[in-house]
Amino acid sequence: MYGCAEICLDKAKPCMDFLRGGLLKMATFVYEIRCPHCDWPISLPQTSLVRIIQDRIMSDTDERLLVFVCQECMSAFRCETHKLALTDAPLQNQVAGRIWFSILAQCDDSNCPFREELITIRGPGTTIEQCIAQLPQWKLDGVLCDDEHQIVLTLPESRTHIGPL
Repeated sequence: MYGCAEICLDKAKPCMDFLRGGLLKMATFVYEIRCPHCDWPISLPQTSLVRIIQDRIMSDTDERLLVFVCQECMSAFRCETHKLALTDAPLQNQVAGRIWFSILAQCDDSNCPFREELITIRGPGTTIEQCIAQLPQWKLDGVLCDDEHQIVLTLPESRTHIGPL
């Protein structure tokens, strides 16, 4: 029917059956991620999630666990990509031209080397400067390092990324 439509997590690329079937061009498979704080939906085409995983600043981190910041309530939350379900629902009109922005945050314990990449989805035409201006509004409560220290943003952080979805 559709063939395979899963992300091969070891390489963060669509699996070969999916690519051979030509389904990559259709972009009809969508992941809907909901903010656990306000229930705001983030709809990402399967190909966009793959692009985010491939282009991350911290490509050596586990792609099965991403940290998103909700564009509605500005709260950060962990998303387990290997547990997301694909749907073949049509994308909303707002998808065209959206971008994703990421920045590195660190542990509030200066002796801890842990760093976490925070990812947010923004509307068409959003610039890095606009994303950076919103950083003080981001709520990182509950996003902890492996030793359960709070993750914090320390600005200026030169390692940011912005890319099309």
